[in-house]
Amino acid sequence: FENLDEIKEIPGIDVIFVGPLDLSASVGRITDTASREVQDIMREVPERLKGSGIMAGTTLTDVGDIQEKIDWGYRYINVGSPLAYGVKVLQGHLDVLREYRS
Repeated sequence: FENLDEIKEIPGIDVIFVGPLDLSASVGRITDTASREVQDIMREVPERLKGSGIMAGTTLTDVGDIQEKIDWGYRYINVGSPLAYGVKVLQGHLDVLREYRS
């Protein structure tokens, strides 16, 4: 993050990807992707990239988080993984079935 201004000057870069989980570890808040430090940096990256021709990218699964990051200027977004969505669906099915047997 500290070198973002230098990195964005390198020719041929189309996207700078900000991984919230990696970022949380880098700022000493391991897995706390909602921490102020992580969110402040995530908000600042697209601002610093404006006018450079480089898109800000990230990966998220929560629809509300995705909408927020779009509003912040993120344009390249990985919206989750098949494993994460599969686990969520499976958990929902198990919850329904457990309640059904009660």
